[in-house]
Order: sequence, then structure tokens, then C-alpha cells
Amino acid sequence: MDSGDQNWLPLESNPEVINPYFKKMGFDTEKFQFQDLLSTDEWAQEMIKQPCLAVILLFPIKESTEKYDEAQQEKIDKEGQKVSENLFYMYQYAQNACGTIAAIHSILNGDTSLIKEGSILHKFYQDTKNLSPEERGKYFNKSESIKESHVEAVNNESNQTQAQDEVNTHFIAFIHKDGYLYEMDGRKKSPINHGETNEQKLLSDSCKVIKDVFMKRDPEELNFATMVLASPQEQ
Repeated sequence: MDSGDQNWLPLESNPEVINPYFKKMGFDTEKFQFQDLLSTDEWAQEMIKQPCLAVILLFPIKESTEKYDEAQQEKIDKEGQKVSENLFYMYQYAQNACGTIAAIHSILNGDTSLIKEGSILHKFYQDTKNLSPEERGKYFNKSESIKESHVEAVNNESNQTQAQDEVNTHFIAFIHKDGYLYEMDGRKKSPINHGETNEQKLLSDSCKVIKDVFMKRDPEELNFATMVLASPQEQ
């Protein structure tokens, strides 16, 4: 769904960048924070304090991954899938906005009471919660306040080499809604249902999909990064 009509600077997969960004946007980072997941293996999952609201994956886009997505969509078009009406899903139209969109998918499909009333994120949610994915994506594209916050976050990054003309990596989110695990990728026609899950199994089931789908289809690739939205670690 990325039409490329705008080109945002890419976010770094870095909680030290994303947490201040979304705190400023109005999310309560005292109760839930974006954190690095060091591995998809069980030992790393055990380091994450529950509850876990979402898992965010950064992965490379290649010709092979695009062909996989096309085949996946053809199968869904033919066989159908169960998609909850309670999902907040939006299309991505701006290039390199995927990091912000993945974080928004993670937050707005969780406990929206964690969003400060009157904040940038609160206004976005209130204005778009009854819109279609297409309408939400277009509203997002026109939101100067969100784009300004995004640009500020990118400019505060320690690794300025991320800000390049073209970035071939992409952020997506995995969330739980109404008993199912969904892959939220604003480039796709709809969320992807990856089967049954619950709040306690969201992290482990997301990691299984990441390993069995994303890593398995590209076994030579090492450029994966994973974050979670979860309860803060005890200091």
C-alpha cells in the first residue's frame, strides 16, 4: 500500500529513540515500553516481563519476500481468513513511515487508556477510529504533527547513517485481538491471521511466526531486529 507519495526518514530499531518519541506523542511509557528482544529463542523471551502487548519485527525486503507476500495474498483471496472487526489497521502510503505505523498498530490495538487525552496520538485515534484502513492511512499522511514528531525522533538518533535515500528494511507489528495473532503490515491489503493465541502466548507465538516464516524463507539473512511493547524491566 506504499504509494511513495511521501518519503519520511527511516526510524532506527532502538527503544531509546522510540520510547521518548511516543511519550511525546502521548503514550504512557511508565506502564509499557518498547524494549529490545535479544533473540526469538525461549531464553530471551523469558527476560521480557509480562504482559507483552505487541512484538515489532524489522526485516529486509527482497524480491523473494515480495514474491512470498504475493503468493500469501493470492491464497487469502482464494480461501479467505478470519479478521476481527475490532482491529485498528491502517495502510502505509508514505515511504519509510513503517516504524511509526508499526508502533501505532502496537499501541492502538492495546489499552487505549494508556494514551493521554488531548495528545497527538489521542487526537489521531479519536479522529480515525471509525475510518477505513485507507482513510486512516491518508489522514496519517496529512498529519503534520505526527510527521514533525517522527522527523524529530530521527534527528535525535545516534546512528545518523540510517537517514539514507532508500532503506530496504521494513517494520511490522504482531498483536493479539479477540483470541487471534495478527501480523499488522500497512503495505498489505489486510491484517494477516496467524492462528489462535492469547495475551500470555502472544510473545512466544509471535516468535514462532518470525522463525517459521520470516527467517525460514530467508535462512542466509542475519539482518533481523525485534522489539516488544511490554511492562518495564525492574531497575
